[in-house]
Amino acid sequence: HLTSVKDPKGLTTTYAWDALDNNTSVTSPDAGKTTRTFDAAGNVLTSTDARGKATTYAYDALNRKISETRAGGPNVQFQYDQGTNGIGRLTKITDGTGSTAYSYDANGRIIQKLQTIGTLSWKTSYAYDAGGRVASVTYPSGTVIAFGYDAAGRVVSAKAGAQNLFTGATYAPFGGVVGWLQGNGNAYTRTIDQNNRVTGFSVPGRSVTLTYDAGDRITGTAVNAGAAKAYAYDALARLTSFTAGTIGQTYTYDAEGNRLTAALKNGITASNFTYAFPSTSNRLASVGGAATETFTYDASGNTLTDAPSYAFTYDDRGRLVSSKIGAIIKTYGVNGLGQRVSKTDAATPSTNIYFVYDEAEHLIGEYNSTGARIEETVWLGDLPVATIQASGFFFVAPDHLGAPYQITNASKAQVWLWDHDPFGTDAPTGSLVYNLRLPGQYYDSETRLNYNYYRAYNPKLGRYSQSDPIGLVGGINTYTYVEGNPLSRFDTAGLSDGIITVAPPPTPTPTPPPTPSSNAPQSADPLTQCGKDNPTGPPERAPPTMGNQTPFARPNPPFPGDGPYGQPFPNVPIEDAPIITDSGMAGNPYPSAQGPLGGRATATQPIGLRIPLPYPGTFNPMHK
Repeated sequence: HLTSVKDPKGLTTTYAWDALDNNTSVTSPDAGKTTRTFDAAGNVLTSTDARGKATTYAYDALNRKISETRAGGPNVQFQYDQGTNGIGRLTKITDGTGSTAYSYDANGRIIQKLQTIGTLSWKTSYAYDAGGRVASVTYPSGTVIAFGYDAAGRVVSAKAGAQNLFTGATYAPFGGVVGWLQGNGNAYTRTIDQNNRVTGFSVPGRSVTLTYDAGDRITGTAVNAGAAKAYAYDALARLTSFTAGTIGQTYTYDAEGNRLTAALKNGITASNFTYAFPSTSNRLASVGGAATETFTYDASGNTLTDAPSYAFTYDDRGRLVSSKIGAIIKTYGVNGLGQRVSKTDAATPSTNIYFVYDEAEHLIGEYNSTGARIEETVWLGDLPVATIQASGFFFVAPDHLGAPYQITNASKAQVWLWDHDPFGTDAPTGSLVYNLRLPGQYYDSETRLNYNYYRAYNPKLGRYSQSDPIGLVGGINTYTYVEGNPLSRFDTAGLSDGIITVAPPPTPTPTPPPTPSSNAPQSADPLTQCGKDNPTGPPERAPPTMGNQTPFARPNPPFPGDGPYGQPFPNVPIEDAPIITDSGMAGNPYPSAQGPLGGRATATQPIGLRIPLPYPGTFNPMHK
């Protein structure tokens, strides 16, 4: 067993194991010490973090997790086998925010998800065609999104009633989507080179080109063949400079990837910042510039204060649950799947916002204090393609990362543009309000942080406000964002990043959905599947993809709860095991509940090593 890892800063992470190969403790300079106990079946019985916050788990006779109990909450209960076609499947989750209930058809596919918070509820429904593909999704507002497919089983169109959202989607020979016609008649196209890299994209009035060096790093971008933006990197592929005419950013780093200095120039204005870190961790202590910003942390490495402006609190499982900015206090509700489903303000309840996700964890809707729609987003794979708001239908054109770049209205006019700097600090321009940012992120105006599923990302600092929940699996520095290369990498869940590439086309025949037992190998991390239960490693699987050709496909990071045969990796918090889409053969999706997985920790290697996937140039979930 691996017992310790020393990083370039000289900091050591240690691991302890019992005689049955269970990882009983992890001691991290960033996240402190986490300890675990196990039952005779190898399920995690208790987990206690560095703050002393303990979680107790219970399982049924099939080793399915049935409850999580914490002294300070949230407590979660999981129910199985209820209702029509519910045998062997997760049917309800009850937690501190409310409940989520699932209904299935005779083939074990989700046909309805009902999310309830207090007196409000939101229903998402799925219908399938004769080939088992998602034919339509009924959003909580009642809007029905119908999908059309080509002979190869790839999505080529979507419409809401009589309104086309996109038509004529086309694909490269190796499978990645390369364009479509928006519902207002505007064309969106992407170009992809022989190395599966996005080399450009075109939206109304703007044609963007990207250039790469031999290391697959983006060295330049240009709009309409105008003046190029130039980017430079150090030997570890960390962004060191960005220049665009009179605008520029320059960064330096320590050996661990922590940002040490930043020089920012905006025309005639220049600002210089220095970043200070203790010798004992990678927790940012202060940022010095025209004013000094200081940070404090709890024992688990969660940011408590960002002085002088912000204060944060976390629940017993380490999730951000409130922020305080002056007199404004926002409370965040996180459900049993780890999804943030509400943002509320006791002083002004009319401003409360509720969130609904699809089965691939994409945000599909925001709803107001009465439960009515604020906006709903339609996705093609991991690419946002349309947003539906009270003022009508709007059409989204994504950038090379899959982040929204431009939004146009029914009259083809641009109403929103986010031509952002590398770390995403710029605000969008335009009359429309739309809060999606970098892939997997949602902008919170009250904190100026981006919610990124398991953590919050701070664009101004280019780092997360919490230590990585999966520890060193996500990279040697548990706070940095995508190892300092935000132009070519993205992190959809705040865990581990992907690279902007496309993938081979899927086989259109779906596989049967997995059961919510503790022995489902679906979506497990490729390295941590190797252990005493699976010494030969994982079965070969198709790589995930940017812009897949199915409604619900997404890059496949090592979700918490996924380890050998679906068991949680030793350094992963099992309480957040999500429901995920069964990707099926070669990524052909098919919504079904995997459910909360059992709590065994049996991997013989407690951190991820840099290993290649079987497809060159594709997303490697072991890279942060």
